[in-house]
Amino acid sequence: MIAMYIANPSLHYPPALSLLRSHNRLFWGLQGAGWSGYFLLVYVAVVVPRLTPDNLLIAHTHIFLETLSGLLTSLALRQVLRLAIRLPLSMAAIGAVILSALFAAVWNFFKLCTFDFLYNFPWLNWSWHDFGSWYLFSLTTMAAWTGLYFVFKFYGALQAEHHKALQAESSAREAQLKMLRYQLNPHFMFNTMNAISTLILKRENDTAGEMVDQLCQFLRSSLDNDPSTQVTLKHELEALDLYLNIEKVRFEKRLLIKKSIDPVTQFALVPNLLLQPLAENAIKYAIAPRKHGGELVIKTTKQGGELVIEVGDDGPGLEDSKIGNERPSGIGLSNTRNRLTTLYGSNHKFSLKSHANGLTVEIRIPFQSGSTANGTK
Repeated sequence: MIAMYIANPSLHYPPALSLLRSHNRLFWGLQGAGWSGYFLLVYVAVVVPRLTPDNLLIAHTHIFLETLSGLLTSLALRQVLRLAIRLPLSMAAIGAVILSALFAAVWNFFKLCTFDFLYNFPWLNWSWHDFGSWYLFSLTTMAAWTGLYFVFKFYGALQAEHHKALQAESSAREAQLKMLRYQLNPHFMFNTMNAISTLILKRENDTAGEMVDQLCQFLRSSLDNDPSTQVTLKHELEALDLYLNIEKVRFEKRLLIKKSIDPVTQFALVPNLLLQPLAENAIKYAIAPRKHGGELVIKTTKQGGELVIEVGDDGPGLEDSKIGNERPSGIGLSNTRNRLTTLYGSNHKFSLKSHANGLTVEIRIPFQSGSTANGTK
């Protein structure tokens, strides 16, 4: 798989292009640094001890040509290794060893020919000792270069695959959040349109018209924000008020709302439309069935590094056996739990607290501050 992505750059997705460009800059930076180091090493260890006034120009010319030819040879080797690296790993390793030996021999031949030419030595009059001693150093250099090139390429491929996996995970998470979010809107729309229809049948047209206006404002606010984004708690409470205004038209004095919002929490970041399904669940199961309605309580605090959100009611609560489960037929709580799990993993807490005065949904998420009231990515 790694070799496939190395061999076929066209398979890389657009965000990886910047990654590939950075790898290209890194390659040339390492190439320049490596061969500069080679030049200095050979110059200090070999050239300097043998410098004389007579061979000053020749010695410097030779080390320059030797380094330049090594750089060019490594670039030619790179082109061939790009083909060899497509092979299975074991075959690619064997091929790399053979190619290193061949290119080292070519480079070594050039170095010796240049040396003979500059120093006016007999042409190609070498013993095996002459060629072999030079070749050992050339082979070591090319083998080291090949090894580093393989490390560089596989590291780059692993980075590309890791980047692709992260992008795929992010896309899947966003799609899941949108799916959960859009499960809420039809549910809410059905309840609201049913209420408007009832008002029209009762010929309460003014009330129905007011409810339609409130619905339009709520939907506009809902559609303006992406479900995968986070918004400030202040913005979320404003969106919740649009929903509650609709329910106030529907329930009139039967719906009482109490809020206790810690000012410190107003600009804490929360998932978009987090509160609406919780409020809807409380209204549907604790307030709507009761003749005299009931009370909805919304409270937020900061406790240590956590944002604590509580949405409660004064309804009948739950039996002990049902603690930890949503009320019958409600999708709001289950969707909210799933959204929080998708966004925060294990770094959150979602719990139901049933008590004598009703039921409270408590959410604990990491406290993160936002700079605007319009939400943030």
